[in-house]
Amino acid sequence: MSQPKVMVYVPFHNYKEYIRECLDSVVSQTYPNQEIIASDNGSDDGVADIIKNEYPMVKLIQFPEYTSINNLGIPLAIEQSDCEFFTHLAADDKLCPNYWEQLLPLFSSDDIGFVRVGCYQFSDKNPEGSEWRPPPFKNPLEILESNKVFLTSPIRREAFDSVGGEDLKCFFVDWDLWIRLILKGWKWATYPKPIYYFRRHPKAWSYNYSYSLMGSELTYMREKWMETLRKFNIQESMMATHRMIWG
Repeated sequence: MSQPKVMVYVPFHNYKEYIRECLDSVVSQTYPNQEIIASDNGSDDGVADIIKNEYPMVKLIQFPEYTSINNLGIPLAIEQSDCEFFTHLAADDKLCPNYWEQLLPLFSSDDIGFVRVGCYQFSDKNPEGSEWRPPPFKNPLEILESNKVFLTSPIRREAFDSVGGEDLKCFFVDWDLWIRLILKGWKWATYPKPIYYFRRHPKAWSYNYSYSLMGSELTYMREKWMETLRKFNIQESMMATHRMIWG
């Protein structure tokens, strides 16, 4: 039976207190043809030393100075890997056991570019987590209205390459990527059960982020995709109100 090469990409800035849980969940995966690439965005808390000393099986990319670019190391990680499928995993999150065995079969045809997954949202106060299932998603154009795909969803390498990778200037790199994949014609499958743990804590950007339409992050998305919203007659979106789109 074919066992395609897979890769888990773990970007991080600091997170010394979480990196062991994260990498332990990846290293313990039972799928035999997996590589792990971690990308250090200018950490100064010693987290890179933990990886070097305790996780020699992890390939480490290091940038000496922190930048605000999300997934700074993804171009190098992809360039250095011969994987057929890969996933992003934040350094404060964890994979569930048998991640790849459960998800790879859903790439059942060559036009499926990614598989939507669910997660457990957990925290120190709620370590077991509560289930977050993928939201309903039938019409491809719904991706222009809101992000229907959680970050740690596996991607076909060919699909990723077909849209030129991630827009590193974009704060919403995952949503932007799903939009481009779908508009390129790639299809998706959905695995309805939680398959990774998404940690909630005060240091996480998602914990503190304000989804203000006037913020620079959604302004960037709106300016990039405004003509596309109009082209497909989208009436309202997370990135723009009806009035913003249609005046």
